Amino acid sequence: MSENVFVIGHKSPDLDSVTAAISYARFKNLSENTDIYKPAIAGEINRETAYALERFNIEKPDILLSADGREVILVDHNEFAQAVDGIRSARIKEVLDHHKVDFKYGEPIRFEIEPWGSSNTIIADKFFKSNVELNKDLAGLMLSAILVDTVITKSPTCTDKDKEIIEKLSVQAGIADWKEFGMDIFKVRSSVNELSAEEIIRSDFKDFILKTGKFGIGQVETHAVPRGQFFERQQPQAVALFENFGMRRNRPQAHAVEARIAHAPQVFLDCGQGLHHARGVVIRES
Repeated sequence: MSENVFVIGHKSPDLDSVTAAISYARFKNLSENTDIYKPAIAGEINRETAYALERFNIEKPDILLSADGREVILVDHNEFAQAVDGIRSARIKEVLDHHKVDFKYGEPIRFEIEPWGSSNTIIADKFFKSNVELNKDLAGLMLSAILVDTVITKSPTCTDKDKEIIEKLSVQAGIADWKEFGMDIFKVRSSVNELSAEEIIRSDFKDFILKTGKFGIGQVETHAVPRGQFFERQQPQAVALFENFGMRRNRPQAHAVEARIAHAPQVFLDCGQGLHHARGVVIRES
C-alpha cells in the first residue's frame, strides 16, 4: 500500500490555503487514478472558511501537527517560516503557490508558481485544461477562495486569468451572480464585532524572514465598519496580544497590524506607544 502524501497549506490557514489543499488533493487523486493524496491543515480554520465548507457540504481536513518524516505537497505558500511544524525534516514532493519565492530544498522537485491572485486559480485552470471532473460543490468552494483572495476582483493582484476562472467556476457551481455571492462571504469574513482580539490577529497571520530578522504581519479585512469603531474596540487588546503572540513565535518587538477598511490598506506600527499610521510595511528590530 502506498504511503499517503499530505497536501497542506500554511499556518493560520485561510480560505485559499484550505481550499487549495482540498482541491489539489482531489485533482491529483483523479488525474493519477489513486487515493494517496490527503488534504490537511496546519491549524484551526477561520470563520469564512467554516462558512464556505458548510455551504458546499465539504468536510474540513484533519490537522497535521507535524510533517516530520511525512511526504507533503505545499500549497499556497513556499516559505518554511509559514509552513507546518517539522517541515525541514519532511519529504517535500511538490510546491504550488502564487506568492513570492523564498524556498530552498536539496532535491529537484516540481515547483509551480503563477503570478495570479489565488492558488485556486492555478488549480482550477488545471481541472479545466485536463478535463478532470470538477463537481458543483468543489467548484463553489474554489470560487469562494478566489473571490476572497482577489477581493471580488478589486485587488491589484487580480489578473485576467483570475477573472476568466471566476466566470468558469460560477457556471460550474451554478452561481448566477458571483459578485453578490462574494459580498455574502465578505460579510461573514468581516464580522469583527463578534470576534475576540486574539481571533482577529490569528485569522490571517504570516511569518516572514528577511536579513533584518523574523517578523509577522496580521491582517483583517472589514466590510462597512468605520475605522474608528474598529480600533476603539480592538486596539488595547490587539496590541497586547500581538506583543505576546510575537514573542511566542520569536519575533522582534515590532509588529504591523494592517486593517483594510473599504479595500483601502491602512498599516499601523506598534512602537510601544500605541498604534501609529505608517505608509507601507514598516520593520524595526528591537
